[in-house]
Amino acid sequence: MYCSKCGAQNVDGSQYCVSCGVTLEQSQPQYQQSQYSQSYQSYQQPVYGQPDAYGNADPRDIQDNKVMAVLSYIIFFIPLIVGTYKTSPFTKFHSNQGTALAICAIAYSIAYSIVSFVLAFIPILGWIVIAALGLVSLVFLVFAIIGIVSAVSGTMTKLPLIGNIKILK
Repeated sequence: MYCSKCGAQNVDGSQYCVSCGVTLEQSQPQYQQSQYSQSYQSYQQPVYGQPDAYGNADPRDIQDNKVMAVLSYIIFFIPLIVGTYKTSPFTKFHSNQGTALAICAIAYSIAYSIVSFVLAFIPILGWIVIAALGLVSLVFLVFAIIGIVSAVSGTMTKLPLIGNIKILK
């Protein structure tokens, strides 16, 4: 017979645990549980939509909101208009990443336009710099692809460089 409180082994028919002194129940046989089963019993499934202790989204939340998470990187404002980011941590994470990406891309394109206008008057060297800066804008496309792959695979992976920017509360 095993104590349900401390797990100590006791002689069959004992009324009290030899280790901790708690009253042993005679009517229900007690079995020693392995460390795995004890930790499994203490593990609590996340409430629907709530991330677990490791920050992973609930599998049902991922399944129900994967399309909105992908749309966060293509047309960032759709999940914001629909409002799914308010009820789904998975969509909220990807909406935040997509919105941060869109804001950074817009800011870069404005700065690129101003710099290009100035550099356009410098022959050859200015044109080379404009072309190089234009290629840098492909980084936003790569980040969007990384975000889409993360959403499709059901993970909440932060984007490089801009992943820590929090826009949605």
